[in-house]
Amino acid sequence: MKQYDLIVIGSGSAMNIVEPMIQENPKIKVAVIDKDEPGGICLTRGCIPSKILLYPAELVRTLE
Repeated sequence: MKQYDLIVIGSGSAMNIVEPMIQENPKIKVAVIDKDEPGGICLTRGCIPSKILLYPAELVRTLE
């Protein structure tokens, strides 16, 4: 069984908390669990307008 020092659920804003920990101890073993693409909703399709335009096309492609 793999062992980690820190397990993070979600790769969106949760990473703001983790980043200083990694800077303090670069050898820390971190596992990130995310149901979606890394970066969270804001990065992949929420806050960035170009992603908002791409998301419906990706959804249609998935449904086909």
